[in-house]
Amino acid sequence: MSEPSVSKIEELDSIRGIAAVLVVLYHMPAWNPWLHGIRAIHNSYYMVDLFFVLSGFVMNLNYGDRLRNGKDLVRFQLLRLGRLYPVHLVFLLVALLTAASGLLASTIFGLQIPNGSALKGTTVATFVEQLLLVHSLGFFRIEHPLNLPCWSISVEFYTYLVFGLLCLIPWLRTRLSTFALLAGVSLVCLSLGADSAGDFSQILQCFAGYFMGCLLASLVARYPGFCPRGSALAALLLMALFLCFKTDPRFDVTIFFLSALLVVAVVASPGGVTKTILRHRALKFLGLISYSIYMSHTFVLWCCNQFVRLVLRVPEAVADGISTPQLTIWGALAWYGIAVAGTIALSAVVFKYVEDPWRLKSKAFVRKYL
Repeated sequence: MSEPSVSKIEELDSIRGIAAVLVVLYHMPAWNPWLHGIRAIHNSYYMVDLFFVLSGFVMNLNYGDRLRNGKDLVRFQLLRLGRLYPVHLVFLLVALLTAASGLLASTIFGLQIPNGSALKGTTVATFVEQLLLVHSLGFFRIEHPLNLPCWSISVEFYTYLVFGLLCLIPWLRTRLSTFALLAGVSLVCLSLGADSAGDFSQILQCFAGYFMGCLLASLVARYPGFCPRGSALAALLLMALFLCFKTDPRFDVTIFFLSALLVVAVVASPGGVTKTILRHRALKFLGLISYSIYMSHTFVLWCCNQFVRLVLRVPEAVADGISTPQLTIWGALAWYGIAVAGTIALSAVVFKYVEDPWRLKSKAFVRKYL
């Protein structure tokens, strides 16, 4: 199996970068009730489902016809491991150290921790589960993962394995039918609510988005350029309207269809102002470091929150069950900017010294030994 020859779709990278920043905004501490209540920010957690659709689209476009035997599958999975795991490991250990520092601060220095120990529910077993990326598959239940975003890395890594196994099916129609079945069953279970999905809701989210993305890749490969001009802008506006106005949980699965529409509209429509903007180098850079943004942002937000709490000594109030410093709207906006800028800066460093080097090392390992 050679490296993918499909050229990079820059607009999709930019969308991934924008989505990563929206996830950062979603996880912002409730420093100001007005900002915290903005519906678009409150709904930005749906961007993780967009990530799944993007991932399935790109993986099937690049690897769908290249996985032909067990050796190809091992190569593919090792490349995925080299892409995901180093950054996951770094921030899992960082989260463990920050949680332990809070415990030491409370026991040795008597520092008050208003929200209780950050290690709550953490045992050797739960740490090992997170280390092995099996903690979100539904077989285990971890209420408080050390690095919250890693739940999606857990389900995505093993979805890659399922995808790789299905790609070994030599008959294209059978393979696509299986993709459609997995996506369809997952969407039905999710639409029926927690009673149907249960502890498996997270892996079902990934299956629904990922295999829908796989189907889209096959559609676009067969019918390139079938969307009219302006489709990308229309799809972006629909996504923005969903984020701004969606309130009823019964419509949660709508995000998968809107994500699919956005991906197809961007890839299969002719160039225009929207696609030109998405190719801006600042947005492409966000896309380049989007995985590091996603994995590092909770640490940056924790640091900002502790600075506001311990150094600025801002009065606190309970918001969403968590004691949080309360700032004026302008103060909160300033800290929003600091947190986003800090996340991007740290992510650039992590990409340069962890993510990209280990990605290249995994490629070199695969080329040399497999």
